[in-house]
Amino acid sequence: MNNNNFLKKHLITIVVITGIILAIIITYGKKDNNILTPPTTSKIIDNLESSTKNKIAEKQQLIKKLEEDFMILKKNFEIKKNDSNKYYDSTNELQYLESDLNMFYNYYLKDLKDSFTFPKIFNGINITKYRIEDIIKKNYYENEFNQIQEKITAFKYKIKQIIPKFKITQDHYDKVKVYITSKTDDKSLLPKEISPEEKIEIDQIREMWKQYLNFQNQDQANIDKYQEECDNFHLKIQEIKDKFPSLESTNFDLQQKIDDKQKKINVKQEDQKQFKYLPNQPESIRTTRKNNYDSLQAEISKLQDERNEIMHQITQVSLQIANLEADQTMYENMLSRAIKLRDSIQCDYDETSTNRLFGSPLSELQKLYEITPSEG
Repeated sequence: MNNNNFLKKHLITIVVITGIILAIIITYGKKDNNILTPPTTSKIIDNLESSTKNKIAEKQQLIKKLEEDFMILKKNFEIKKNDSNKYYDSTNELQYLESDLNMFYNYYLKDLKDSFTFPKIFNGINITKYRIEDIIKKNYYENEFNQIQEKITAFKYKIKQIIPKFKITQDHYDKVKVYITSKTDDKSLLPKEISPEEKIEIDQIREMWKQYLNFQNQDQANIDKYQEECDNFHLKIQEIKDKFPSLESTNFDLQQKIDDKQKKINVKQEDQKQFKYLPNQPESIRTTRKNNYDSLQAEISKLQDERNEIMHQITQVSLQIANLEADQTMYENMLSRAIKLRDSIQCDYDETSTNRLFGSPLSELQKLYEITPSEG
């Protein structure tokens, strides 16, 4: 009953508010291409300003041109990859370019192409006529276009660096190798007929060789340095070891002297027992016994002082031995570290010396050429 009264009382107000809401929805829905019932993308495109349509068409043409450029460079790459043994790849691009090219196309170029393709245009965005025009006017995609153009230019440069191998004779190769590995920059060592392109590659490999030699010289200097340290540590350790026999002999002799002193002390102490004080003896006898006792005690005290002095000497010798042992341990640890550093550098040196390192200058020289038999 109360609900019926409420509706009757406020019916006019409810009708008015509902009408206002519908009017607002209809007005703004028309203004924004009927946003409540979104039109098709093609209908939105038809309603765009001509300048916006032209810009979209320009971008589509640019994307088409970028895609054509990409397909050309991809084809060039495939040619060189499929016949890689005939090409010189100084930067080893063939190993990585294929995956880089595929990733670039699938995640950058194709994505940009889809964004400007109907009906997918700007997929994922709440598309209206005003939104599309806003995107085009503000060049939201300009960075993507620039980055893709720069990336394609970079790919072109990398693929261009993969050049055909130079066909030469063994004699030609030997002369180039002598020049590259020579200590002086004597151009007369080179063959007479060398193209500018080949000369550029030779100069680059020679620079690699100079760096290679520089690293070798640095390694050799460090090897010599650590070897000298090892020799010095060996010498110090040997000097320490040479001191042990004398100190141990001294220690043994002193211990013998202590034993001798202790034996004499023990004998004197046994003799002293017979001269202990006895109260029932005559005075003259007690006096004689006391004098004998005191005389022996004086001898015992003297022997004990001599024994203590020898013990002090043993302590000093033992301290010298302990210090020498500590020094020996220290130098042995330093020697161990120096040996590890020397051997590590020696290992690197040996690897580069035998040309086992990937990308060594002489292996690059071999990859540059295709050696053909000499004529005649």
